[in-house]
Amino acid sequence: MIKASALSENPQRQSLVDQLTQVEKQISLDSATFQPEFPALQKLQEQRRNLIDLISRDTQKLVGNATVPQFQSSIQKTLSQQLIDSLNQIQILEIRTQALSQANAAIDRKMRQFPEIKRRSGDLQAQLEIAQNTLKQLQLKRESLRLESAQKRCLGG
Repeated sequence: MIKASALSENPQRQSLVDQLTQVEKQISLDSATFQPEFPALQKLQEQRRNLIDLISRDTQKLVGNATVPQFQSSIQKTLSQQLIDSLNQIQILEIRTQALSQANAAIDRKMRQFPEIKRRSGDLQAQLEIAQNTLKQLQLKRESLRLESAQKRCLGG
């Protein structure tokens, strides 16, 4: 447990975890909008991998430097290492869960906009049809007036 508290109290490691949280949130938000091949999304994925590697290395460094009683057996040391690894994974999974929840909420907000967009599109389509019909009628009237004017010139001229 000494090692586990050393992990949670280390400011450098906590800073890395905070950075990972921000990157995970941005990945979730961008994933809702962009395809996986999008360059900015790929860069964020790379940042996430780097941060996870840094957190893992930092964890190993802290575990190696933590004070461990000399009487601890190899089984106890192995179990302590497994506990620390599990705590590290839990923290990373909690970050991902939080980021995915936020992305899910963003997608839900966008999905709720679709009916309004569809209704607006239908309204605009109807307005376009009316405008096109009016244009056709005006063009026909113009042509009719041209013919009438030409006939009057021929008859009167």
